[in-house]
Amino acid sequence: MFGNGVTAKVNLLERSCSCWKFDLVKMPCEYTMAALRAKYDDGVGYGNSIYEYSSPIYNAASYLLAYSKAINVVPPEAEWNGP
Repeated sequence: MFGNGVTAKVNLLERSCSCWKFDLVKMPCEYTMAALRAKYDDGVGYGNSIYEYSSPIYNAASYLLAYSKAINVVPPEAEWNGP
């Protein structure tokens, strides 16, 4: 893929890109998005494919599960009771 004078190699099957953002963040980078636009021709499949190529940790169900339990607030150090 070409963009802003930069060439990047995208492999949609392996979910990787030579810019490494897709590999590290597990979310489509600009080059992956361009490859998906080319593959799906900006049709309905393009909008859905973004989620298919992102890590499941970015979907709403995972987010809600991660924050479903209460997070206890740590009091100021002056209020700690300890040895």
